[in-house]
Amino acid sequence: MKALQERTKFFLISLLTIAGVFLSSAEIIAQENVLYEKNYSVNSNESLIVKMSAADIDIVGWNSSEVHIVVEGNESVKDHYDFTFSYKNGTVEVSTEKKSDWKIWSWSKGFKVKVKVPSEFNVEVKTSGGDIEIKKIDGEIGLYTSGGDVEIDNSEGSLVAKTSGGDIELDEFEGTVKLKTSGGDIEAKHIEGSIEAKTSGGDVELNVSDGRVIGGTSGGDISLKYNGTNEGVELYTSGGSISVQLPSNFEADVVLKTSGGGINNKFENSSPREITKSKFIGLYNGGGADFSAKTSGGSIYVNER
Repeated sequence: MKALQERTKFFLISLLTIAGVFLSSAEIIAQENVLYEKNYSVNSNESLIVKMSAADIDIVGWNSSEVHIVVEGNESVKDHYDFTFSYKNGTVEVSTEKKSDWKIWSWSKGFKVKVKVPSEFNVEVKTSGGDIEIKKIDGEIGLYTSGGDVEIDNSEGSLVAKTSGGDIELDEFEGTVKLKTSGGDIEAKHIEGSIEAKTSGGDVELNVSDGRVIGGTSGGDISLKYNGTNEGVELYTSGGSISVQLPSNFEADVVLKTSGGGINNKFENSSPREITKSKFIGLYNGGGADFSAKTSGGSIYVNER
């Protein structure tokens, strides 16, 4: 009995110690300071390049001819990184160079970069391990992170967003879009223009109008709500189902195929050429651009909006 009490006491002490470590670390993270602050007078349609290690990056467009940069974090960040800021030949660049290796539990060395740019501006962001958030930007946008999430809101132009392990969320974008993640979900809503969205392990949810659509996943479901003229739709998944909602005037040459489920085609003006439980080949509204949906392991559902 005494031995049991001693073990229980040791367990509680250990638990409190671990909790203390977490609370202490949380306090350190919360005590973020403004480490650097820079301002540059610029012109519209110039460029911002951000290259960071393990940083969250937040960029927003504003009605000003200035680029305003703020780096927030614990003072210990300066012991581990050299920061470089420059404005040359129409390009503002912010970058870091690592000075020393991180130690395990060194959470206080994380930092965040916040940037305001003119609303009409080109942006390229690369970070090795943080999240990226973009708002109200009109230009050429390239976003790359090795392990974080990417979120884009209320922007336009051309967009390429890639992450090796996070989710991608896109809301209200006009232009051309390419999204790719190796392990997360993709959600793109209120998109006007062409989009290509691919993930190796998550779901794909798209709401698009008046553009070519390519959506693919190796292991999840795909859903598409489409409005406007058909400019070509290609959807494929290796392990999930596909659900599509189309306008009643959608014109297409159609191929629907599944290896492991069924076809539920409720598009009213359909003209089948070949039809089985797992296949539909035919026309919608007399034919048009290609519309294909293929899955190896789920069912396919097509409905009118």
